[in-house]
Amino acid sequence: MSAIKKFRGVEFWAENGVIYLSNEERAAGKDYDSLPVEEQLKIFKGLPPKVFLQRVISAAARLEYESPKEALKLLEDGYEVFRTAKKQGAFDDPKADEYKVKHKVFSKPSIIVPDTFISNLANEVRSKTPEQILVEGLSNENNP
Repeated sequence: MSAIKKFRGVEFWAENGVIYLSNEERAAGKDYDSLPVEEQLKIFKGLPPKVFLQRVISAAARLEYESPKEALKLLEDGYEVFRTAKKQGAFDDPKADEYKVKHKVFSKPSIIVPDTFISNLANEVRSKTPEQILVEGLSNENNP
């Protein structure tokens, strides 16, 4: 397990190649076991390193203009935890990734993205706090 880093009310750390996030402020005064799964995932979840890093970058971009120092600290801590998770041996084994690339398991067709998608994404980023982006992500990503 890596050192526990904290961004506002969200703690995150790497363990066995997975990055875990815990939002203690959101859990305050609630019985975790009796909450619906959707609410539990807003309090505690594990993410693949690449997904976590994408969320850190998105949250830092959202935060950049209101607090540049805090955005930089989030990026530094997030990247440190990301590197630790990769060193621990991420669950997505490189040999498996090579096989997927060689056999085109995840080859995607070309997609034309309409302008409304981009403007909807921009509106979503503006409407969420950096903590929400870090824990919940954005609607355009495949949330695990």
